[in-house]
Amino acid sequence: MIRLVLFGAGMTAPAFIEAARKRGDVIAVADNDSSKWNQMIHGIPITPPTEIPKLEPDEVIISSTATYPIYQQLLEMGIDENRIKAPLLSLQNRKKWADLSGAHKGKRLFIVGNGPSLTTADLDRLHQQKELAFAFNKIYLTFSDTQFRPSYYLVDDNLVAQHNTEEIHALSGFPKFFPDYLLPVLGEPDSESALFYYDVPKPDQYQPRFSFDPFLIHSGFTCTYSALQIAMQMGFDTIIFIGLDFSFILPERTDGEVFTNEKEINHFSPNYRKPGETWNRPYLEQTREAYLFAKRIAEERGVRILNASRSTQLDVFPRVDFDSLFV
Repeated sequence: MIRLVLFGAGMTAPAFIEAARKRGDVIAVADNDSSKWNQMIHGIPITPPTEIPKLEPDEVIISSTATYPIYQQLLEMGIDENRIKAPLLSLQNRKKWADLSGAHKGKRLFIVGNGPSLTTADLDRLHQQKELAFAFNKIYLTFSDTQFRPSYYLVDDNLVAQHNTEEIHALSGFPKFFPDYLLPVLGEPDSESALFYYDVPKPDQYQPRFSFDPFLIHSGFTCTYSALQIAMQMGFDTIIFIGLDFSFILPERTDGEVFTNEKEINHFSPNYRKPGETWNRPYLEQTREAYLFAKRIAEERGVRILNASRSTQLDVFPRVDFDSLFV
């Protein structure tokens, strides 16, 4: 029987323990929180991470949502990366990211925001011209009115995933990206999905960062910033936004961080959110900082980022007329 150590004694640990016990002998659960040390969880001792090498486990299973930081910590401790297990680190997920690296070198990409300025006519144009496009969240609401389908799809918001699980599951025909913290909501990735670790700081402590590591995506408090990082990894040299209005009218019902929808006016469809549906607060100031940072990174690498939205409040990227892109 193989010897297993879990890393992470938080809320997700019990489910990992149950699954791990079917595979081997769980000899310890490590955690960075010293207040948990020398306690027991489901009959298993909680130990400091420094004890892991001494225990000589066959595998270390990451049982925390902090997958990527723990992965890096284990590597620094000298743990063989082949012994570190998590869906994020699976061979299948590694291969997906390896195949995507540089796959579109020198090509252009449209990043399709879901703002009110997005039209099915513009989506039809992307389809007719066979343009590569990244789309998000409830873009599938346009599918009954257009033949457009994205080349890539991404969701990284917990409430969007929770409210639309079945619809996201039903999407097929294009690769999907989502953070591994959404695994309890969206389930194990299918053959078209790729996982990443989503680094989300507190809004009042935000410092923009940009990743070229396929397992790591830094938050810009918008899925479009996640897509920018993936697009740069894929090698696109021209990235064009459409439907990025960069403006929200906020409802009155809120607990400070989460709003309750009253009337949908912030997206391309009046049915985008149902009355009473909850959604996370947008942080436009932090997002603008992220875009400015991305612009600098792109310029250093010779990548152009343009804004072809029909209507937009974003002043970071050069504006370009959408129709002129197809002359």
